[in-house]
Amino acid sequence: MTLYASILGTAKALRQSLEGRKAYAHVIQTSGYNEWQATGASVKFSTKGGDEVELREGDGAYVDVKKKGTVLEAENVGDRAAELLVFDLGISFAIPPTYFYGIHSLVTTALLHCEQQYACL
Repeated sequence: MTLYASILGTAKALRQSLEGRKAYAHVIQTSGYNEWQATGASVKFSTKGGDEVELREGDGAYVDVKKKGTVLEAENVGDRAAELLVFDLGISFAIPPTYFYGIHSLVTTALLHCEQQYACL
């Protein structure tokens, strides 16, 4: 996994080549807690020939990278600087079922042991 972070000025854009199969883009909420519709910075994320999404402060979205080297563009379309994070995950989320079975067995064993010892954390 690779993490990219930036403060993007108004009307500015940047591009980043993605090497993984998935990515996650997030616009950091710097305007404080808000129960209603997001306010503050607004960033448009897009890939050449792909989808486009506009995110506001506190929003995030997964990016399905069709081809290694796909370029993700982030453009500040709001009226203030935007702080953003892009996680190039470098993995596929298709986890084989045997993985979950192994985790389930491990957790079940740990819980049984914990109950018998009365020293659970």
